[in-house]
Amino acid sequence: VGRVSGTPVISSDGNYVYVTHNVDNNNNNKNGGGYFSVLDSVDANIIFQQSCQIKWNSDQKYGPIGIAHNPQQGFYNGGENNNNDMLVWGPYPDNDYTYNLIDGGNIYGF
Repeated sequence: VGRVSGTPVISSDGNYVYVTHNVDNNNNNKNGGGYFSVLDSVDANIIFQQSCQIKWNSDQKYGPIGIAHNPQQGFYNGGENNNNDMLVWGPYPDNDYTYNLIDGGNIYGF
C-alpha cells in the first residue's frame, strides 16, 4: 500500500525483499505515514510490517532504505562471522527540511 520510497532491496540469500513505503491519510483504511515492510521474495506476501514510530509525528514519511549485505566486520565480539544483513532508513523530510538527528531526527535499523 502506498508509494515505494527509493528502490526495494533484496536480502543476501534472496529470500526477502525489504521496502519503505509511504501512505497518504485515508488511503485503503491505513493511517498516513511511513511503513517498513518485509516481503517473501517468492509470493510477495508481507511477513512483517511496522508503521512510523516518530512520537511527535505519526504521519511522517520514510526515506529510501539502505542495506549492508553480510557485514562481516565490526567493532564487537563475533562481528567477524556475521551473516545477517543490516538495513537502515530514516524520515523523509518535507519541503526540503533537513532533520537534525541530534535534536529531533530519527534513524531506524533492522
